[in-house]
Amino acid sequence: MKRIAFVINYIVNNGPSNVILNIIDNLSRKEFEITVITLFNKNDPDIINSLRAKGIKVRECKTINLPASMFGIAGEFYKTINESSFDIIHTHGVIPDILSAKLKNGIKKISTIHCNFYEDYINLYGITAGWFLVTLQVKALKKMDRVICCSQSVCDALKKIDPGNFGCIRNGIEKPCTHSVLTRKEIGVPDDARVYVFTGRLVKGKRIKETVQQFVACHTEKEYLLILGSGPEEEICRKTADPHVRFCGFQNDPIQFMNQSDIYISGSKSEGFSLAVLEALFCGLKLFLSDIPSHREIVAMNKENDLGLLFSEGNFSTQIEKIREMPFDKNKVMAFAESQLSASRMATEYRDEYLKMIHGN
Repeated sequence: MKRIAFVINYIVNNGPSNVILNIIDNLSRKEFEITVITLFNKNDPDIINSLRAKGIKVRECKTINLPASMFGIAGEFYKTINESSFDIIHTHGVIPDILSAKLKNGIKKISTIHCNFYEDYINLYGITAGWFLVTLQVKALKKMDRVICCSQSVCDALKKIDPGNFGCIRNGIEKPCTHSVLTRKEIGVPDDARVYVFTGRLVKGKRIKETVQQFVACHTEKEYLLILGSGPEEEICRKTADPHVRFCGFQNDPIQFMNQSDIYISGSKSEGFSLAVLEALFCGLKLFLSDIPSHREIVAMNKENDLGLLFSEGNFSTQIEKIREMPFDKNKVMAFAESQLSASRMATEYRDEYLKMIHGN
């Protein structure tokens, strides 16, 4: 049996955490003994308890200092690693990568990159802090045995770091399900309306303010936009919105809203391989997405049945006219998602990577 440790800052309901959880749920317990190591005290206790209930070992570091960890100083992490005999350490995030890169004990090291950090770190932290983190991550990745990007578009942007060592495994998810039934009446939209939906953090990088402005400028009387999420951009979005834009707040069960929607919309500035978009496809929604590399990649994946359309700042009104008239087969889209974007497909590809690393072929 091979022993693998997944290392992440903390486990919560977000993209990188859900990728880890989906891989774990689809790996054979007869083939792998799995441990999750978290570095900081921000874990969702429900997720941690669920992992332990499944027999997954969880090691929660309590004493690691964030600034020190950026320079590879994290005694509790190294002690945790040295107490076990892992075959592979699979890291997710800049600090896990930095700490893993410092190890010299023969353990195979693999990292998953969840975004184009050249773009995202600058957008999130500003030029100075952003480039500092980029520099640290690039240095760490050069010491990995394998680096996997969450989409081909991210791989194309980053593989110049080490062309021979970068690969792509597209994100995958379990078929989402809802825990309750929501009606359009409860949302406050007519049964014959065309409903657009966005789910995610309301931050500048998602360009939600611009999306609301563009939607308000050209929606019809029977079109509505549902916004699921919260964040610093919410107040300015509310000032821009009209009665056809509904702010539904953060939702633990966004699928019930997607099931009452027709089109998933995102004006995001940068994405790795959005799990929210994958959820929308599993719900059979059309995609109306900003023209960025990862969105282009998703829309182009299905040659037989178009998944949706892309828009830019200058052609939103033209493209929304086209998406209204676009023929669409909801069942075919759901079938495509289940065949190409499943968690089991993703986990199988990671399993193959693990075994190649261990056996050296």
